[in-house]
Amino acid sequence: MRKRKRKNKRIGYSGQRIENPTNLTANRYTLYANRAFTLLELMVATSILGLIGLAVLTTFGSGLHVYERVQSYGGLQADILLSLEEMERDLANTFPFSGIEFEGEARKITFPAVIETVETIDEEKRAVPSVGQIAYSLGGDDNQKVLMRDQWDYSQAVSEDKSENDQSGFFAYVKDIRFSYYFLDGKGEEYGWKESWSAQEDEGSPAVVKIELTYEDRGRDMTLVRTVFLPSEMIVEETEEDEEGGDEDEGYGESEGEDEA
Repeated sequence: MRKRKRKNKRIGYSGQRIENPTNLTANRYTLYANRAFTLLELMVATSILGLIGLAVLTTFGSGLHVYERVQSYGGLQADILLSLEEMERDLANTFPFSGIEFEGEARKITFPAVIETVETIDEEKRAVPSVGQIAYSLGGDDNQKVLMRDQWDYSQAVSEDKSENDQSGFFAYVKDIRFSYYFLDGKGEEYGWKESWSAQEDEGSPAVVKIELTYEDRGRDMTLVRTVFLPSEMIVEETEEDEEGGDEDEGYGESEGEDEA
């Protein structure tokens, strides 16, 4: 007998026979590109962030610099400017006075001025203006120099011993100070700057005093220059004119009396 060979029947993946192949559906998946930055995008973003950071740092640095300037101005520079203002005011109000001469050196100046002294009036202490002497000089040592201001009343100024100072103190820490004196003779033939002024050699007081004050600001030497015009020369000229005018008036009065007689 012939043996029949059995054909192996193939079964589908699901283990079931696919009878209607038209009902087959395929699952569709949406394909996305890889989510990442390109090198060009990274370079552009880095440049933008760098510019923003640079602007922020520049603004912050400018604000810090302004703050430091304000702090330094409120300290040393404010003291120096205030001392210069008071020195200019004292020099502008000086006047020729008998017994108190104008003396000037390169780093010290002494002159007559109106000062305030404390006196007891009606059992109360009051500041009374009076004639005295004021001196500005450079004091301190080599490590730290200061601008000094000394003040004496009239009795102390005319006395030889000035150990009893009415008021003394320092204004500000400075590095150097120099005074220059502008002289002009009565005829106007000679004029110029001098480094010193002596009452024994020169007559009266100079016409102009120049102040050069040097101080240190954050490691740099800063120099402030002030030019003060003194009214003493103008006062002397007015006094001489008044005296001449007074003589003419007296002569005119005598001539009228003679006519009446």
